[in-house]
Amino acid sequence: MTDVAGRWILMRGLTRECRHWGGFTELLAQSLPHSSIECIDLPGNGALCNECSPDEIADITDRVRAQGAKNGAVHLLGLSMGGMVACDWALRYPDEVRGLVLINSSLADLSPVWQRIRWQVWWSVLCAFLVPRERRERMIYRLTCNVREDHESTLQQWLRYQRECPVRRRNFLYQLKAAAHYHLPISGNHLTQEALILASGGDHLVNPACSEHLASAFGNRVHLHPNAGHDLTHDDPLWVVERIAEWLGLTVESPLPLSAPR
Repeated sequence: MTDVAGRWILMRGLTRECRHWGGFTELLAQSLPHSSIECIDLPGNGALCNECSPDEIADITDRVRAQGAKNGAVHLLGLSMGGMVACDWALRYPDEVRGLVLINSSLADLSPVWQRIRWQVWWSVLCAFLVPRERRERMIYRLTCNVREDHESTLQQWLRYQRECPVRRRNFLYQLKAAAHYHLPISGNHLTQEALILASGGDHLVNPACSEHLASAFGNRVHLHPNAGHDLTHDDPLWVVERIAEWLGLTVESPLPLSAPR
């Protein structure tokens, strides 16, 4: 069990921004009332859409650290590529990280490319790079979200995010390259912090075996959601909050909503 108080920093994945967390951040804040929850955009996404995305995870980490490394060590929560940044931060700057949560993430050292992005969706990922914004967001939704009750409302929100903070195609490509080539840093490959590793059994983008490989490398076990998609915090945010609370030795106090507000 890790100490729960203090700052939590949340990081999303490829082309996603802070607003894509939806109501998950509110649920997490309710379950951790003595902590502060902070979302940070990766360079090239969200509020940083006019910046150039680095094409190496280590460079992304250092840019994120410049925003988040203050007032003591933090807990990190990263989804997909955000998990790679969290892992890199914890391994290279261990004194700055108290604990971390990795969701549907992967490393090139540990998993083959056809598991890190399932071969069945390679064409869809390529098309997402080439097609217009609206079609791209619809494709990403189909690839990452298995819960579809909020289909149109969520897509309209995502399209608004892209109109307000558009991700440039160049940055899409740089982020994809960074994620594809991320290996464990030479300076160290063993976490000194406690880690919680979560994966989705219904992930159509990344094989959950990647999370198994992460857990094996770091001496952890995977908590597997039976049917959620890649965007686990969209499909079942309360399940994620409950796993985090269990990991921290806390009880999720009622009443929490059965799903996060959109």
